[in-house]
Amino acid sequence: MTRKSYVGSRWWKFDFHTHTPASGDFNQPDMSARDWLLAHMQRQIDCVAITDHNSGSWIEKLQSELFNLEIERPSAYRPLHLFPGVEISVQGGVHLLAIFDCSKTTSDIDSLLGAIGYRGQKGRTDDGETEKSFQEVVEEIDRHSGLAVPAHADKAKGIFCVQGQSLQAILENEKILAMELCDPAFPKPGAYLESKCMWTEVCGSDSHGGDSADGFTWVKMEKPSIDGLRLALLDGASSISRKTSENPNKHSELVIEQLSIANAKYMGRPCPLKIEFSPFLTSIIGGRGAGKSTLIEFLRLTLRKTEELSENLATTMPRYFDVGDAGLLTAETEIHVIYRKGDVRYQLCWSEDPLACSLQEENAETGDWTEIDGEISNLFPAQIFSQKQIFELASNPQGFLGIIDREPKVEASVYKDALRDRSNDCKQIACEIVQLRGKIAMEKELAGTLNDLNRQIRQIQSSGHKEALQLHGLRQQQIREIRHVSEYWSSLFGELASKLDDIEPASIKQDLFRQHSGILDDLKAYEQAALSDIRRMQEIVSRAIDKPLAWDPRSASGSWWDAVRADLEGFQRLRTDLESKGLDPQSYEDLLRKQATTEQEIQDIATLRQQIEILRRQLADKAKECRKQRKALTSRRRDFLNQVLKENTELSVSIKPFSQAWPEKASSPTP
Repeated sequence: MTRKSYVGSRWWKFDFHTHTPASGDFNQPDMSARDWLLAHMQRQIDCVAITDHNSGSWIEKLQSELFNLEIERPSAYRPLHLFPGVEISVQGGVHLLAIFDCSKTTSDIDSLLGAIGYRGQKGRTDDGETEKSFQEVVEEIDRHSGLAVPAHADKAKGIFCVQGQSLQAILENEKILAMELCDPAFPKPGAYLESKCMWTEVCGSDSHGGDSADGFTWVKMEKPSIDGLRLALLDGASSISRKTSENPNKHSELVIEQLSIANAKYMGRPCPLKIEFSPFLTSIIGGRGAGKSTLIEFLRLTLRKTEELSENLATTMPRYFDVGDAGLLTAETEIHVIYRKGDVRYQLCWSEDPLACSLQEENAETGDWTEIDGEISNLFPAQIFSQKQIFELASNPQGFLGIIDREPKVEASVYKDALRDRSNDCKQIACEIVQLRGKIAMEKELAGTLNDLNRQIRQIQSSGHKEALQLHGLRQQQIREIRHVSEYWSSLFGELASKLDDIEPASIKQDLFRQHSGILDDLKAYEQAALSDIRRMQEIVSRAIDKPLAWDPRSASGSWWDAVRADLEGFQRLRTDLESKGLDPQSYEDLLRKQATTEQEIQDIATLRQQIEILRRQLADKAKECRKQRKALTSRRRDFLNQVLKENTELSVSIKPFSQAWPEKASSPTP
C-alpha cells in the first residue's frame, strides 16, 4: 500500500479549465499531446478537464497518448485523470463549461454540440453561438450526464456580465452546482447574493499553452469520476478547497493502515477479516452487537494498550481479551495490525502463543516481512477510546488533560516529576517549620521549669555549703568523664579486633592463570604478607584492649585522687548535716545539670526563629519553582493543542490556568 493508495476519500488537484491546440487561440499550436500531458504532470495535477472552445477533437488524442505514457512510465510520469469537456459559447455571449466522466470521448462532445445547436467553427469563440438558450444548454448537459459550470464568472463573457432577468433565470437553475470564479474576493452582484443559491466556487487555469497555468482546485473524492465530482460540488466547502499553499492530503506520520482478524470466535472465519483505515477518518457503522466495540478492543489488545483502562472498565473487558468459552478469542486467533511510521511499515501481531512473532518490519523493495525486537506499547503510540471510556472521561474534569499528557510531544511526565519533587520539598519544609514552631511554643514552659530549678538550687545553696556542693558536683563530672574515655577506647578496640578476626584470605580464580603461574605465585606471596600484617595488628589491638581496662585513675600521677578522696570525705560530713535539716544533697548535681540544659534550650529558641526565617525563604523559592513547572506544563499543553487544531476551524479548545495553593505559609498544627 503506497501513501496514495489508502482506502477512502482523498484530495485531488483538479484543473477545471484547460485548452489544447484544438482551441484557435492556443499559444503553442505545434505542442504534441505527449508534451501537453507531461506539462500537467509537471504541475502535479491529478485531474484535468479538457475544455477547448466548442470542440472535443483532442480528447481521444490525449486519451490515447496517456495510455502510452502509462505503459512507458517515463521519469516525468505521474498518474493523471482526463475529464472530457468543452467550453461552450452560449447564446448571449456567455461561456459555459461542460465536464463529463473520464470514459467519454470526442463523439460525446460532438453529440452535445449538435444537440444544443452550435453551428460555428469548432475551436473558435468568435464564429458562432448556440441556438439554444443558457437554460436549455444546461438542461442538455445534464441529460448527457455532465456537469454545467459557468466559466470565469467574474471575467469577460462570464455570467456576472449578464444583467436583469437573464441573470436571474441563470441563478434559479437548480442544475448548476458550481461556478468558476477566478478571484475569490470578487464582489458578487446583489442578484446573486439575494438568490442565496451559494454555488460552490472552483478555479481552473484557463491555460492556453504559453501562460503559467497556476489555477487549480482541491476536490475530495474517493476515485476521480463524474459522480465523485458531482458529490464534492454538492458538499461544497467540506469537499472543495481553493487553498493552494499546502497539500491537504498531508497527514500524520503515524498511521494505522489495516486490522486483520483470523479465527476469533465470531470473526475471521473461514478467512481473515481485513479492515483498511484511512489516515483521515474511518467510520464503522453497524447495529447493536455487530462487533464495532470488538474491533476497537482487538486493536487495543494488539497495540498492547490494555493497561490504560481504568480499574472500573478493566473489570468489564475480560470477554474481549480472554481465550475460551467466555471470551471472544480462541487458541487459534491471530490479530495483525499494519502500522506505518513515516515511510516504514510494521506488522504488529497478537496470538495466544507466547513464542509467536509479535513484531515485523517490511522491506519496502521486496515487500517481505522480517521479525524484529521491540516493545510494542512504547514504539507504536496510539490513543484508543471506547464509548464507555469517553463517557468516563466526560465525568472526569481532568480526563481530557490526561489524554493530552500522554502525547510524547508534551513531555508531561518530565514536568510532572519536577512538579512532584518541588511539591514534596514544599511539604517537607512546611513540616519542618511546623515542628520548629512547636518547639518555640515550649518557651514559656521552659521558662517556668527554669524558675523552679533556680528556686530549688537557691534553697540548697542557702544552707551555707554552696562551694562544697559545687566541688562535689565537679568531682562527679570528672569521674564520669574518665569512665567515658575508658569505655570509648575499650569499645573501639573491641570493634577493631572483631573486624580483624573476620578477615579471610581472598578467593583467587586460579584457572585464569594456568599459562602464567608466576603471577599466581606473586599473588599468593602478597596475600601471605598481608595476612602476616593482620596477625601483628591483632596482637597490637589485643594489648591495647587491656590498657584502658587496667588503667586505674587512683594510680594517676599528681594529687588528683588525694583531692578527690578528701572532697568525698568532706561531702559525707556535709550530707549528714544537710539530711538533718531535711535537704537532699544528692539532688543538687541533677538540679545543676537540668538548669544548664534548660538554659541552653531557651537560648536555642532564638536560633530556631532564625532557622524558621531561612526555611520560609526556601519554601517561597520552592513554591516559585512549583508555579514555574506548572506554567511550563500548561504552556506545553497549549502548544500541542494549537499545533493539532491550527487548521481546524470547527473546534476550539482552551486551557485555563489552574489555581493551586502551594504551602508557602506553614500553618500551625491543629490542637
